[in-house]
Amino acid sequence: MRELGRYRGLSAAYGGFVERDAELAIGDRIAALVDESVGRSVAHIDASVYTDPHRHAAELAALRRNPAIVAYSSELGTVGDFVVRELWGTPIVVARDNNGVHCYVNACAHRGATVVTEPCGRARLHSCPFHGWSYELDGSLRTISEPDRFGYARDVSTSSVPVGLRRLACEERHGCIWAVEVGDTPNLDATQGMDVAAWLTPSLDELFFGLGLADMACFRTATYHLACNWKMITDGFLETYHLKYLHRASIAPYFPSNQINCDRHGPHFTTFLPKNRLLTQIAERDRDDWDIVNHITMSTTLVPGTVVQWQAGHVEVFALRPHLTNPRRCSVDMAMLVPSDRLHEADLWNRNWSRLANTIPAEDFVAAEDVQRNIDCGAVTRLTVGATEHHLVDHLAEIKRLLA
Repeated sequence: MRELGRYRGLSAAYGGFVERDAELAIGDRIAALVDESVGRSVAHIDASVYTDPHRHAAELAALRRNPAIVAYSSELGTVGDFVVRELWGTPIVVARDNNGVHCYVNACAHRGATVVTEPCGRARLHSCPFHGWSYELDGSLRTISEPDRFGYARDVSTSSVPVGLRRLACEERHGCIWAVEVGDTPNLDATQGMDVAAWLTPSLDELFFGLGLADMACFRTATYHLACNWKMITDGFLETYHLKYLHRASIAPYFPSNQINCDRHGPHFTTFLPKNRLLTQIAERDRDDWDIVNHITMSTTLVPGTVVQWQAGHVEVFALRPHLTNPRRCSVDMAMLVPSDRLHEADLWNRNWSRLANTIPAEDFVAAEDVQRNIDCGAVTRLTVGATEHHLVDHLAEIKRLLA
């Protein structure tokens, strides 16, 4: 699959995002009605992909080794701001100090009690409510209560004193806070961070830069606990065969049936779904007058476990969290990011949120749970994948590569 070209720059056509040449390149591919089913035949996926506990454990280990979105920059706008999250079942704190953002496990180095009990807020330091040990905003130990009685000297810098809360490697990029568990990533120092740009690949990093993600603010979030394997969720973003039928009462009237273009960025997938209005533009207007990105849904499936979707001037993020032990369960942290200088347009964004909630959670998530039920009861032992659904197979191949 050829690259779209460089994404750096601004395009007045849609308020300042990817450069105009790249936008028109997307339009050219849509105008050519690229049929990505050519050369593809029907394939099958063994249903055990969604149920096997050994595979599930290996996938979870792979997810732990790769960056995951745990918070958004706009949630940590001021020094002292913090949020409490959960990553792969581990309670964590994400906080900002004068040196940037930090991520660490929310369990005291003394006896393992939860240190930060509020879901979010602003603080100068964190103090464990169990025995009063306190920690700096970067998670390092500040004080031990009654150190003489505890058995330590008052100087907590001594090498025999615990260094503080266990840290995760983290990096702030594209308006998101990305984290990875150091313990599962050899030679990765939490104090040095990680290279999210390299993981994304240069072309995808530039796309996210061009889309202006760093200038977006988190408008609203929700978490869904689902009775299905986490890959059932990514499947829905990688094909549009279902759109005409599953979404017939919601978004189907606005999009052509079963048409999708895909670019690959290393292991990651970016799909482009045009709206009917765009197809009319392409048919009736000169090429220089095409307004492409305002009239497409652009979904990037990051392998493994995250979907970033651009549409209608905002971004939707789906952070997938497999159940720790049950391959038939997962949760999805869904967020809507909007331009920070338009955050005050609450009526508009609430309408967009309502449309989102009435399509993907209300329809795609429900369908995923339905398929999972039929797999679990033995009614389905393999899934048939058509020529226009082949990205599901490609996605599984990329996940399998991570498990090797």
